[in-house]
Amino acid sequence: MIRELGVDHCNEAFELWNLERSVNSFVGESWSLNSIKKMVSLGDSLGYFIEERLQAFILGRRGTVWEVELLVTSPTVRRQGVMRRLFEAWKEGLPPGMEVWVEVHVRNIAGCGFYESIGFVRVGKRNSYYKDGGDALLYSFFALDAE
Repeated sequence: MIRELGVDHCNEAFELWNLERSVNSFVGESWSLNSIKKMVSLGDSLGYFIEERLQAFILGRRGTVWEVELLVTSPTVRRQGVMRRLFEAWKEGLPPGMEVWVEVHVRNIAGCGFYESIGFVRVGKRNSYYKDGGDALLYSFFALDAE
């Protein structure tokens, strides 16, 4: 089931983030429980739940553009289309014509492939953006008018 993340889901989100960080050394920023709570409190985040247990989530931030801040999927549901469904649900909340940005570590080949497969286009690069010296690839997506 897909639904909005609440502050009561932040501990589970932080656990998933720590699991992701332990598996992938290239993950970008270091997220704290407080930073996840702050993002969730903005109200632009969704989670995918199985039997009330958080399995994947998107943290987003709305401004003049919408930014995807963090995507995490539990290893137990990877490669099952969970994040694709979650992202499709997240996109439904976008106003027509809204631009969405995401930054992806250059070594995150799977992440780059995922974003490209759902309609993002690479629009730039930030050299030495991450703490490990890795570049950030910049992707953009425009929400289409619903007709």
